[in-house]
Amino acid sequence: MVGLLVLHLLAVGVWAACVAIDVAFARILPNDGASLAATARLHRVVDLAIEAPAVLVAAVTGAALLSTVSWTPLLVLKAVAGGIAISANLLGTFIASQRARATEHGEHTALAAEDGLQQTLRSLVVGGMAVAVTSGIVHALS
Repeated sequence: MVGLLVLHLLAVGVWAACVAIDVAFARILPNDGASLAATARLHRVVDLAIEAPAVLVAAVTGAALLSTVSWTPLLVLKAVAGGIAISANLLGTFIASQRARATEHGEHTALAAEDGLQQTLRSLVVGGMAVAVTSGIVHALS
């Protein structure tokens, strides 16, 4: 059980680092056509090679860990918050892939149109992760 928990925490840590990189991409890099195209391609690589596997491992190990404990309101909150973060992340990964595909065809207007949705999804991921991690810590300490 300890090994599963360690794997879960490592996966969540890698996922959180990817989300931080995503936020940095959105805040730091220029917002012109060429930069958006480069960012979209880089974002797709990070999403598919690192972030998606980390989210999958976090989801599977989280579900396995939750199956071994008695459900309390705090663990329900953790599961719901984690589920929101995972769902928002999966949708964001799909959109990022579509954005990268659009840049390959020179459709930079499609990138700008999806920025608001990406920001909303990013907020849901960060918020869901924060609630899930915090409730997990509170549960572990109680």
